[in-house]
Amino acid sequence: MNERWSDFIFQSLSATFILSFLCLFSIVTGCATKHSTMPHEKITNMPAKDALEAGSMALYMQGLLYESATNASPDQAAAAYSKALELNPFNQIALASLVNNLSLRKRYEEAFNALDKNLYNFPKNQNLHLYAVKLADHLQKPAAAAQYCHQILVNDPTNQPIAQAAIQYYFADGKDKKALSTLKQFTKTLDDQQALKFSLETILSMYQSRTNPKQALKCTATALKFAKSNEDKSDVMMIKAYCQLETAQTNNAVRNFKNSYTLNPRNYIPLTHLGIIYANQPHMLHRLEKQSTGKTQQTPPSNLILGHAYNALNQPKKAAEVFEQFYQQRMRLGYFADKKFYLILGSTYEAYKAYEKIDRLFIDAICAYPDDPEILNFAAYLWSEREIKLDKALKCINTVLEQEPDNPAFLDTKGWVLHRLGRDFEALQLLLKACASENNEPVILDHTGDVLNSIGNKILALEFWKKSYVYNPLPSVAKKLESRGEALPKR
Repeated sequence: MNERWSDFIFQSLSATFILSFLCLFSIVTGCATKHSTMPHEKITNMPAKDALEAGSMALYMQGLLYESATNASPDQAAAAYSKALELNPFNQIALASLVNNLSLRKRYEEAFNALDKNLYNFPKNQNLHLYAVKLADHLQKPAAAAQYCHQILVNDPTNQPIAQAAIQYYFADGKDKKALSTLKQFTKTLDDQQALKFSLETILSMYQSRTNPKQALKCTATALKFAKSNEDKSDVMMIKAYCQLETAQTNNAVRNFKNSYTLNPRNYIPLTHLGIIYANQPHMLHRLEKQSTGKTQQTPPSNLILGHAYNALNQPKKAAEVFEQFYQQRMRLGYFADKKFYLILGSTYEAYKAYEKIDRLFIDAICAYPDDPEILNFAAYLWSEREIKLDKALKCINTVLEQEPDNPAFLDTKGWVLHRLGRDFEALQLLLKACASENNEPVILDHTGDVLNSIGNKILALEFWKKSYVYNPLPSVAKKLESRGEALPKR
């Protein structure tokens, strides 16, 4: 299960027992009202049903006493709750208490059996069903988990996390048709955009778990039905290609990555993956090299794929040459390249420190996209790294932050520019803010460590460098730690 779903279930437990307490209060109060007598009333025999309910409540209270006593006896408490359920199978607070008692002592199988045996009496109690799902998941009982999710959906048909969980449990139980049917039925309750979003989230959840990419692939057909724009279709095709790579369908993946780019030429991510695939297939790379020298225009452009392949092979100079050919072709046709292309070529130049080429490239990029935050941020960051044009870099990043004041990457760039300008305390405020919203980004953590070290807080600087190293063990960060006698942290 994914982390969001796990959190969703755990949060329900406290609600269960709040509900239980309220039920107990109302039942006890009701009983007191019902059976109170006036001084001169004649006390009559209690009906059998009421007697069983009263006995059940008494046993439940006895269980509470066993658990809360100085010398608590959880076994006796569990026995009391079980007897309370025997007398009154509809005593939901006794059931909740029994399950909680057993679960806290890691007797999960017994807790699950207690729920499984009695839960049919409480078809609308969502909290008990949620806990049953949690226990079934822990005990690796996907069929039971799917069944309980289904019951929750009967009462709450718009519950998206539960619907997603039900689909995954059906797949885990080998019931692919039922899983796909649940996906189709649930998406019918949503508009097209919501249905697409839900389908993609479900697919990505399964894909990222790496446990069932085949099932994730089956869901892409449903997602594609709701993709109306070319951009949406491109996203579905790209995710479909990811799943095909995981299932060793390389040729199909290549085809769909190409389709994805064709549908949305502004999306360069498919080209990156195509480059990686070609880089790992020498015969395909050789064929691609021949295609890129031809005069026939192809879609996607073979020289773009080839450039990404050379980058994947750690040959940035060759990659840059190929990208330059594409860039010149576009300029001869009277078109500026897409902004993402400038970022890709700039990163390629940076890989082999071709700084003069970077400067010329970003003059063109800023002319083409004068207010684009990504272009301006990249230019400002590269200048700050080289400690040149710092005033211009600060002006660029200030323009960027006017558009996106809370973007952690942009805050990091300004913090780094200010550090280069010697304004470390101002820099630290921005870097700490960036860390607060993106606390696992190694570059931001590394920069924060550098600024802390610069202002004399060497102990805290070490902590930030260690965190940075755990996420990305760069030699530059390792050198900082080792030079201060620190052992490199384990990842």
